[in-house]
Amino acid sequence: MNNPAVVTWLLDAATLIGFALLTACMAYGLVLLIAPDWALRVSGQLNRRFSGRKALRPLEVPRESERFFYRHHRVVGGLLLTGVVVFFLFYFLDFPRGTVLVRLAASVGSPFAGVMMDSLEGFLVGMNVLIGILATVMVFRPSLLKPVEATANRWISTRRLFRHADENHQPLDRFVERFPRLTGLLVLLTSTFVFVGFLIAMG
Repeated sequence: MNNPAVVTWLLDAATLIGFALLTACMAYGLVLLIAPDWALRVSGQLNRRFSGRKALRPLEVPRESERFFYRHHRVVGGLLLTGVVVFFLFYFLDFPRGTVLVRLAASVGSPFAGVMMDSLEGFLVGMNVLIGILATVMVFRPSLLKPVEATANRWISTRRLFRHADENHQPLDRFVERFPRLTGLLVLLTSTFVFVGFLIAMG
């Protein structure tokens, strides 16, 4: 990234976020030291369990669209082919490659601009060629897409993937409940040490 203003802004934002988090940690540690019962009550209210599996339940409902595409395969295929033809007409007749290349060079530097431009063009051309082939098959012989459809329609359970992430682990919470003042002291000392280190590093 060669834009100094953007780099400076990102560093300033990261510094502010870091200071805010450290201040919150110091405040939490201090509250645990002074009023542990109140701090534990607040932590208990904030520790509401969120079920990722329940949130992802709508994604588990199969939605079939094959009938629509097979019923209107010529219309869908024709629209896709029209889009591919429009892309190639624009690409070969009116694609502002020089302008895009200049803007890329201004953003990422000249050495990478050409590589990014070639990669982008190759990706777009390749994708449109593939879409054109599939659209042609869809128009004239949609039955040939059955093996592709069977492979693409393999069901992947997102809820099963997140099953272990949905389990409740509370060893740290139990430690804080048993030793609130010790935890507060450790959090306060650690966050204060890091905070002072930040200040020294920044001069």
